Amino acid sequence: MEVKISKLKKQFGKLVLFDNFNTFISNGETIGIYGENGSGKTTFLDIFAGIQTPTLGKIEYLQSSNIAYFEQNDLKNFQEILNEVVANITNYKHTELVDGINLNSNNFSSGERAKIYLTKIINLGANVYLFDEPTNHLDEKSIRILAHIIKNLYGVKILASHDETFLKLAASKIWYLKNNQIEIYKGNFEKFWYSKREKEEETEERFRLVMKKIEKYRENDRRRQDKFTENKKIGKADPVKVFRKKYKFIHQNKVYKNRVRRLLNKELPKLPKDKQDLLLEFAYAPFENNEPLMVIDNLSKSYTKRKVLNNLDFQIEPKEKILVIGPNGSGKTTLLKILAGIERDFEGKITRGEKLNLAYFKQDNFDDLNYKNTVFEEFVKFVLHQNHDTFKELETVHNITAEQVLEQIKLLEFDSSYTKRGIADLSEGEKIKLRFAKLLLLEPNLLLLDEPTNHLDSRNKTGVLNAIKNFEGAIIVVTHDPEVINLINWDYKINL
Repeated sequence: MEVKISKLKKQFGKLVLFDNFNTFISNGETIGIYGENGSGKTTFLDIFAGIQTPTLGKIEYLQSSNIAYFEQNDLKNFQEILNEVVANITNYKHTELVDGINLNSNNFSSGERAKIYLTKIINLGANVYLFDEPTNHLDEKSIRILAHIIKNLYGVKILASHDETFLKLAASKIWYLKNNQIEIYKGNFEKFWYSKREKEEETEERFRLVMKKIEKYRENDRRRQDKFTENKKIGKADPVKVFRKKYKFIHQNKVYKNRVRRLLNKELPKLPKDKQDLLLEFAYAPFENNEPLMVIDNLSKSYTKRKVLNNLDFQIEPKEKILVIGPNGSGKTTLLKILAGIERDFEGKITRGEKLNLAYFKQDNFDDLNYKNTVFEEFVKFVLHQNHDTFKELETVHNITAEQVLEQIKLLEFDSSYTKRGIADLSEGEKIKLRFAKLLLLEPNLLLLDEPTNHLDSRNKTGVLNAIKNFEGAIIVVTHDPEVINLINWDYKINL
C-alpha cells in the first residue's frame, strides 16, 4: 500500500489546522502524529478515513484500500465489538492483548474494553491502520505489546498519540503538527525530540538576542529623554536652540519607535507554547478539623465470579495524597466509583465525614458533557445547576457577573472565541480541559481523579501535575502515567 498526499488543507472558519501538506507514504511505514491539544490530530485521521473532507487538496490511495480505524472513545457499540471478538477469536492472529481476559463476562474495566476493541482492529486484515490515542487506558505491559504488534502489521500505520513512550516504541517517522503546519521528521521519536529541542533552543536564543536589542533601544531612548529635559531647562533663554533640540528629539523618537516595532513584529520569534506556564489550580474549601474525611472498612466488590476488590481497609485524612495503581481490570475505577457514591453494590462499610465535600473526575467517557451546549452554556449550567441563557439573569439571581464567568473559562486558555464554540467541536484534550475548568469552582476537600492526564499534551499534563502537587485538600489519583506516579510525593499507594 502506498499513499500520496497533495496540497492538503483543513480549515474551520478562520482556524487553519494545517495547510499545503504534501508527502508520500510507503508500505510498512509507521507514522506517529504528535502535537498540542486542538492542533488537528484527530481531524487528520478523520480525513484519512474519509469521515471528514479536506478544505483543499486530496489523499490518494495508489492501491485498493482497506482501512481499519481505532477511534478515540468509540465504545458506544461495545457489545457488538465484544460479540465480534468472541465469535472470531479462534481465527485471530493477534490475541496477546486479551490473553487472560474472561470474554464471557459482563463487566470490563476501561482498559479491558480498549484491549478488546484494539484486538478487533488489529485483526481486520487491513492495509491502512489508523489509531487515535490507543494507549489511554492501557497499563505499561499492554502498551509494549501493542507497539510490537503495530510495528509488524502489514500496510500503512498512522498513530496519533501524546504517549511518548508508545511513540518511541512504535513509530518510524514523526509528523509534528505545529503553527498550522505539519512538519515531517524522518527517524524515530527520540531523533525527532532531539531535533525539536535543538530548534527550540535556537528560537529561545534568538528571542533573548532580540529582547536585548529592544532593551538597548529603550535605554538609549530613556537617556535621550533625560538629556532633552535637562537641555530644555538650560536653554530656556534661547528659543531657537530649544526648537532645534525638540525637532531632533522628535525625529530620534520616531526612528526608535520604528526600530522597536520592526523588532517586535518581524524579528522577535514566538516562544514555543510549552515554554509558557499553564496556570491550573483546584479551589479548596478548608476542612475545619483533623478527623478523617472517609473511613473504609473491609471493602470488597465482586462481579459474578470475579472479585476485583478484596477486604480493603484504609482511611483518608485531610491533605493526604493517595495513589491507586494496578493492571487493567484490577478494580481501580470501581474503587473511585464506590468512594464517590456512584457504585453502591459492595460489601463492607464506608463512613463519610460530616464536612466532606467531594469532587469526582471520571475517566474519559465524557458522559458529563452535553454536546448540544456551547462552552459557555456548559460551564454556566454546571456551575448553577440550572439553565441561564443571559448574563443579566446570572447577575440578578446569583450575583455572578459576565467577567467572573469568562475569567473562569480563560483559566485554562479558553479565550473569548471558545465561549460560542460547541462542545462537539472541541478536541478530546480540550474537552478534558473544560472538565477541569468545571472542577475549579467546586472547592472540594477531597478530589477523586481517574486517569486525569489521558488525551493531554505534555504542557497541559504539566499543568495538571502542578495542580495535584499544590492542592491543599485530600486527593486520590488512579493512573498508569509514569510521570504522575513518579513526580508527585504520595503519602501512600494502594496497589490493586
